[in-house]
Amino acid sequence: MSQMTICLLIFAFMIVSFFIKKIPMSVTAILVMVLLVITGCTDVKTALPSFGSTTVITMVCMFIVAAGLSRTQMITHLSKLLYKVTKGSFTKVLATYVLMTCVLGQFIPSIVALFALVYPLVQGMCDEMHISPSKMMYPIAIASVSCAFIIEPIGPYAAWYTTDNGYMQSYGWTAT
Repeated sequence: MSQMTICLLIFAFMIVSFFIKKIPMSVTAILVMVLLVITGCTDVKTALPSFGSTTVITMVCMFIVAAGLSRTQMITHLSKLLYKVTKGSFTKVLATYVLMTCVLGQFIPSIVALFALVYPLVQGMCDEMHISPSKMMYPIAIASVSCAFIIEPIGPYAAWYTTDNGYMQSYGWTAT
């Protein structure tokens, strides 16, 4: 079997595992890396250094913040407060979250990190309003993409140094 076929099969396993959610996302990611090394699709020197990249660390920190927010009562209190202020209007709640996503998008350099930060808040509100999360998640995802790359003048450029630093480190262009 060719390496390309092996890589595609491992990629398919990863996608299916992410959607099914039987195996935690972090375990799936590590397992995929190990499988790629074991099958010879990549070597250890290529697979491991990316975990120390500032971009990966930034993403991990955003996921940790989002997980922490979802485990505290802060999400519940914010959802109840917003529900009370907007008088239960779906349109006003959605507009508030889109506006909040646009503002946060000016300072968070990654679409995924931005969405991971806003997701628990939106999920909490959907639970509070007893509506399907899909009604709010798609507009929030569109706002995340739009605000990260379209809105000017600052957009993701307020933290662009993080991305540039990650590129420079991955190619060994750091100061000695």
